Amino acid sequence: SLNALQGAALGALTTNYCQLLQEISEEQRFEVTYVDIQEPSHAGYHQCLVQLSTMPVAVCHGTGQTKDDARAQAAYNSLQYLKIMTKKA
Repeated sequence: SLNALQGAALGALTTNYCQLLQEISEEQRFEVTYVDIQEPSHAGYHQCLVQLSTMPVAVCHGTGQTKDDARAQAAYNSLQYLKIMTKKA
C-alpha cells in the first residue's frame, strides 16, 4: 500500500482516505489516533488532528463541514506527509 501511494495522485482518488491510512498503518505497523477538536476553526469548520506513531511521531490537521470531513482531510494530509517522507531519491 505504501509503494502504491508513491504513484498515486491523491486528489484524483475517490478513495476513503481514513481507510487507506489505516491499511498503510497496519502494513507498516504504526498506530493512527484521531483527536476531534471541540472548538470550530475561525471559518466555523470542524477540526481534527491525526497522530501517527511513526518515528518521528507525526501530527496532521484537517478541517471540514462535518467531523467525518475533518477526519478525512486530516487523513489526506497524513497520506501526503507519508508520500513525501517515504519518497525514494
